[in-house]
Amino acid sequence: DLTNTLDGGHGMLFTDAVGQMYLSIHSPEHPDEEGRERPLFVPIREENGRLVWDVGKCGRGKANA
Repeated sequence: DLTNTLDGGHGMLFTDAVGQMYLSIHSPEHPDEEGRERPLFVPIREENGRLVWDVGKCGRGKANA
């Protein structure tokens, strides 16, 4: 379960072109030793009037060069 190991900041919700909602954050909250942060995209869905994230399907972007 990744929920206890993820951190990040500057969160934003968006919906892609096919209607999938995502939470985007930069992760980690504090850059690694090389000063890199990576985008993290977590699929979100509405369930019983609440937003639920599916951490098992999240994707990380490439590190900044």
